[in-house]
Amino acid sequence: MAIAACALIASLGLTEVIFYRVPVSHELQIKVTGQKNTSSLGKEVWLIGRRHDFNQVFDVDALEFSSGWRERARDMVSVGNPGDTASWSDKVHSDVTIAFLMHEFSGIVDVMWDNVTTRYDLYSSSRGYKSIVLPKTQNEHAWIMLELLFCITLMVLLWLCGVWFLARPLTESD
Repeated sequence: MAIAACALIASLGLTEVIFYRVPVSHELQIKVTGQKNTSSLGKEVWLIGRRHDFNQVFDVDALEFSSGWRERARDMVSVGNPGDTASWSDKVHSDVTIAFLMHEFSGIVDVMWDNVTTRYDLYSSSRGYKSIVLPKTQNEHAWIMLELLFCITLMVLLWLCGVWFLARPLTESD
């Protein structure tokens, strides 16, 4: 019983190190739709990234921008041309946060994170920010199953080691 408890504690610790500390590959694509809210006065998309007054986790300089984007006031801006894209692909150690400016001239944008697309209407009658957290892991159930499998495997391995230790013949040095 003590061996099983030790195995469980060890496996949980190792699971934390292996599954949460290992960088995971992701792809991000931001696509301007060219559409707008009926109340919006424009279709602009402002990707915030270089402001000192905004706690931005993701560095927009890492993105590859299509030709429709322009740098304005330390941010990247599309005037709403359909098909303007910003892309990125790399490994991350934690969740990624991106942010958009929301105002009366904002349009609609699609954010694709690992082939899962979510549409955001950035229109707001007053100036604000839309902060989007992109998770390190898309499928929590898969990670839980992997952790469970790892725990079971480690417990069985430690149980077998314990059985071997108890079943081996004793020598005088033991």
